[in-house]
Amino acid sequence: MTVPHYINEHQSDIRAIKLGWYGMENNGKLSSGPYPNQGKCLTGITRARGNFGASPWLARTPAGEAEMGSAYPPKTKQDYGEKTKQDYGDKIRIDMNQPYQVAYWKERFGVTEQELSEGVRATGALARKVEAYLKSND
Repeated sequence: MTVPHYINEHQSDIRAIKLGWYGMENNGKLSSGPYPNQGKCLTGITRARGNFGASPWLARTPAGEAEMGSAYPPKTKQDYGEKTKQDYGDKIRIDMNQPYQVAYWKERFGVTEQELSEGVRATGALARKVEAYLKSND
């Protein structure tokens, strides 16, 4: 049985995934997600199982949390954008194994590769934490 499960910031750092709502199986493995809220997670879980009737959890969803709808809303043209591998301004994690990301983050923070690597080792891959670490070491 799949149940909704919220992954907070700490858990997202440990699992190296985005924070949000996920469908979790009995064995603890995540089967779907992330979803922006519990309601969309429940919709995604029930739809993934074959469009069964209303989920028993839907009645427990706090009022006003979010409107129920498709877990996968249709994409608009602006969702796709003109992104390239060098455009990492909207990313939240730093992957030191990707040379183009290393080059981007070095330039953005104004540091050397060694300083960037030290920041990632000290704080983890979240860009905002690395940035705070690098600023505190100036």
